[in-house]
Amino acid sequence: MSTSSNVSPPARDHTITPLAGSARRVDGTPADLLNPCDYPCEALCTECGQPVRCERWLRGEWHHIQRFSNP
Repeated sequence: MSTSSNVSPPARDHTITPLAGSARRVDGTPADLLNPCDYPCEALCTECGQPVRCERWLRGEWHHIQRFSNP
């Protein structure tokens, strides 16, 4: 598993759920979370409003990031 300097520290105390309609591919275009070709993708966390990222469809896990890849 590779790490990126864009990953936030893991000190989050809530489950990450991407905000509906906020998912974007890393190039900034809208992403369909049910389409494996749209991964990796980023979105907003419904709980805290911060950016989150998921590398893989189905078995990928969402994690908080410092900022979006393509604002």
